[in-house]
Amino acid sequence: MSQSISPVFKIELNNHSQEALFTVWSDSQGGWENFSKILVQMKKQNPQFTVGIGDLVGNGGNYWHYIKLLNELHQLPIPHYLFPGNHDYDGSYNDWVPKNFKHYLKTNSEANYRFWKSGPCVFVGLDPNENFPVDIKKGSDQYNWFKEIIQSEIWKKTPWKIILVHQPPFSQGWKGYHGEKNIQDLLKPYWESGMIDLVISGHTHDYERLLLGHQKGKTGFLIVGGAGGSLEPENEMEDFPLMDRVIRKHHFGKITADHQKLVFEAHSIDGVIIDKFTLEK
Repeated sequence: MSQSISPVFKIELNNHSQEALFTVWSDSQGGWENFSKILVQMKKQNPQFTVGIGDLVGNGGNYWHYIKLLNELHQLPIPHYLFPGNHDYDGSYNDWVPKNFKHYLKTNSEANYRFWKSGPCVFVGLDPNENFPVDIKKGSDQYNWFKEIIQSEIWKKTPWKIILVHQPPFSQGWKGYHGEKNIQDLLKPYWESGMIDLVISGHTHDYERLLLGHQKGKTGFLIVGGAGGSLEPENEMEDFPLMDRVIRKHHFGKITADHQKLVFEAHSIDGVIIDKFTLEK
């Protein structure tokens, strides 16, 4: 069997569309049978694109895992925005460069973080795994880039502002883990001022949702860590933070948005909607 793969191609989405429909997922992590079923369910939703928010493979040090990932994604021939998690950095602890992730999923010299716009939504995908402990350090290239983007006119004027980051700022469903304080500290000034509508993460292998109110409205915090890997134990959970929903099922998220309303649905591996909420401007 040939080990060659086609090059990575870039395409342009319709930035001027009045509506967006896309899916979000994380932590496929080598659970290929489950992930294949998730892709079948995502395809039924006719998304414009998907976003994979880290731990795309179980061992980032093994190049074959990325070939398997690409073979699975082939059944859904649309754009996929893919960001690394800690497992995508496996085998990279000497220089903190996820070589296989960059070789198979990125074009030459492309950063692991990025910004884009699709219809009424703007997105920032971050990579806090460039550092250990997990962080986006003040003064770093990624930190300065993030500050520039989130203060830009396109970010301010686009209705729905979405952050994608593998490690969540809040999590309850993983025993011994509460989320990342460094990520929380980075984002808090912006969600409290109405500059972030959604923060979508993975890392914890379940579905979690928290809606926080503030003077500008609400910000949603989601964990969509059920795209394939083994789930968190059903009877283990932290006392805090107290999330609105914690569900141990394989799943993905679907988002539909226009300029006035954003609807999120969590879909289980068998196509059942297990959670839903709406944000309005």
